Amino acid sequence: MFALDINLTAEQRLFREVTRVLDHERYMALAGLAQLGEIRIDENCPTAYTNFKDIVFGRKLIERITDAQLRFAIIHELYHMAYCHMAQFKWMWDKHPDTANRAWDEGINGRIVKENKIDQFAQIHPDWLNDPRFEDMHEVEIWKILFKEQEEKEGGDGKGGNGEGEGEGNGSFDEHDVEAYDELSKEEQEEHQREVEEALRQGLLAAKKSGHPSNLDLEELIEITIPWEDIVQEWMTTTCAGGEDGTFRIPNRQYLPMDIIRPSRIQDKLNDLIIAIDMSGSVGKKERTEFLSITRNVIETLSITNIHILYWDTEVRSHETYGETAIPLSELLNTTKPKGGGGTDVTCVANYVKDKRIEAEGIIVLTDGYIWGNDWGTWDAPVLWAILNNKGAQPTVGKKVNVTIN
Repeated sequence: MFALDINLTAEQRLFREVTRVLDHERYMALAGLAQLGEIRIDENCPTAYTNFKDIVFGRKLIERITDAQLRFAIIHELYHMAYCHMAQFKWMWDKHPDTANRAWDEGINGRIVKENKIDQFAQIHPDWLNDPRFEDMHEVEIWKILFKEQEEKEGGDGKGGNGEGEGEGNGSFDEHDVEAYDELSKEEQEEHQREVEEALRQGLLAAKKSGHPSNLDLEELIEITIPWEDIVQEWMTTTCAGGEDGTFRIPNRQYLPMDIIRPSRIQDKLNDLIIAIDMSGSVGKKERTEFLSITRNVIETLSITNIHILYWDTEVRSHETYGETAIPLSELLNTTKPKGGGGTDVTCVANYVKDKRIEAEGIIVLTDGYIWGNDWGTWDAPVLWAILNNKGAQPTVGKKVNVTIN
C-alpha cells in the first residue's frame, strides 16, 4: 500500500480501481457489465462474491490486498459475469458446488494472469487459485480433472460439498451467490443472459470506436454465446420483409433438452429464402457439418414458404428446393446432397440468382470467406454472410457475422 493511500477509505480505493480497470484498453469492453448491477462493499462479506449481476467485496479483503491485486479481483468478478458461468455451467454446481467454484476460478485466474504477464496491471495474490496444470484450459476441461480427483478423494461417489467452505480457505478469494441466481425465474435468467451479451457487444463496439485494440477472448465469447437463430431473426426482421412475434404454444426445440422453455419464433411468412453453401476445396467435413447445422437452425426458427439450397464453388453445382411447393422442409437434412470441391468464386451465386430469376427476400451465404479476387458480387436482395473461422474476411456488401468452431 502506498503512503498516498493512507487516507483513502475502502470504498474510495474500490471505486478508484474499478475506474482504472474500465479505463484500461484491455478491459474497456467490460464497462457495460459493471453497469448492470451494483459494485459495493458489505461489512458482513468475508471475501467477495457475485450473484452474476451485483459484485460485492468485503472490507477486510480490500484492506489486506494491494491495488494491483484489487484490480485482479475486480476483473475476476466481471469475468464471472462475462463468461456466464451460472447460465452455462449450472450443471457443474448442481453436481458438486465446491468443485464448480474451483473450476470457474481456475479458468478465470489463468486468463487474467496470462493477459497481465507483461505489464502486471493486475496481479494475482500468492494464495489465490492458479494451478499451472490448467494453463490455457477451458472450464469444462478443468472441471473434468478436478471432479475426477474429488471422486477419488470422496470414495468414488463424487458427492459432497454444498458451497460452504468457499473463499480463501481453498485458494479462492470469492464466492458465488448461486442461491440468488436460482431465485430468478427461467425467463428472468434468460433476460439476464441477453443483457450480459448486449453489454459485452456494446462494450466491444465502444472500445473499437475509441481506437483501442479488441479483447479477442471477449470477441470470441460473444460469437460463441449469441445464438445463431437470434442473429438470423434480427437480420430477417430488420432487413427483410415481415415482422415477428413469439409463442410458447410451440416451444423452441433447441432448448428443450436443457429443460428451458423458450418461445418459438413466428415470422410473417417469407416466400423464398436462399441459403448458398460454400463447397470449395478449402471447406472440409467439419465445416460442412457446421453449415448444415446453421441451415437446420434457420428452418426451425423462421417461417418460410420455400428455401433454395445452392451448393457452389466457382459455379453453382446444385440447386435444391424445399418447402410448401417442393420437398418438405423437414426432409432437407435427410435428402440434401452437397456438391462441389473447386475454387471459391461467390459471384457465381449472385449471377445464378439473377439468371434463374429467383425472387428471394433474403440470401444467407455460408462460407469460409476465402473469396477469389476478393469480389463479393452484386446482389439484388439482402445478404447475410456467415463466415467461418476467418475474421479477416470483410464483405463489401451485406451484413457479416463471424462463426467460430474449433
